[in-house]
Amino acid sequence: MQEFLDSLSSKYLAMAAGALMSALFSSDLSKLQRLLAFGSGLFVAAVCTDPLLAYLELGAGWVNVVAGGLALSGNNLVKWVLRISKDPGQILTRFKGAGK
Repeated sequence: MQEFLDSLSSKYLAMAAGALMSALFSSDLSKLQRLLAFGSGLFVAAVCTDPLLAYLELGAGWVNVVAGGLALSGNNLVKWVLRISKDPGQILTRFKGAGK
């Protein structure tokens, strides 16, 4: 167990904390949706942290901030997918009306 805890970097702890906060503090999500928000937050942070750091030309000191912020986005990703799945035509109407 100690080896596992020693192998965790602060990047992964920031990802887990951001995803957990995202899932726990969303009052409008069911338990399954909270689990999906947690998982998608971890996925987004794991996949996008290093490319975003490289794109923004940020140093290693920003890893935790970027990873935690991306993990928080899991909640928004789940909500966006839920809105689209309820009424796919509505999203097109919103985008067409956004330029007016």
